[in-house]
Amino acid sequence: MNILKNELPKDKTPYVIENGEGDHYIWNKQVYTIIATNQSTGNLFEVITITGAMNESFPMHLHKNMYESLLVTEGVVDIQLEKDIITLTRGDYILIPPGIVHKYVMKAHRTKILSYVVNGSAVDIYKALGVPYNHSKHPSYIEETYSLNKQEYRI
Repeated sequence: MNILKNELPKDKTPYVIENGEGDHYIWNKQVYTIIATNQSTGNLFEVITITGAMNESFPMHLHKNMYESLLVTEGVVDIQLEKDIITLTRGDYILIPPGIVHKYVMKAHRTKILSYVVNGSAVDIYKALGVPYNHSKHPSYIEETYSLNKQEYRI
């Protein structure tokens, strides 16, 4: 059996993505690492890791059809759902159904989130926002930032 290693397939093929590998995109001081795409899962789901430093955030937005699951694997994250703020720490999980306005703010350095997406494409969003990046961890300093203005986005 041919098993791909550290490469995202274009179809349903067994593959392994080792720690720190995957397709990386940077936006602000956050690194989005794509480890499963709709193409590689038969349009069933996507998996992305998000790493960043304290106070890194993603602005208020909602998904028309997409379910977004977040599992904090390192650090602390404040999730705002509508007007409620929930603090998640290592091992905590949240499911955000379509139509719920939400955002996140990383509250600790070296925060890492595992994002599992169904019925949509977060990969397309992160590729559109970010730029390709050759490292798996967020930088401590960036000369140029890539940011959204502070408004609500429908994605």
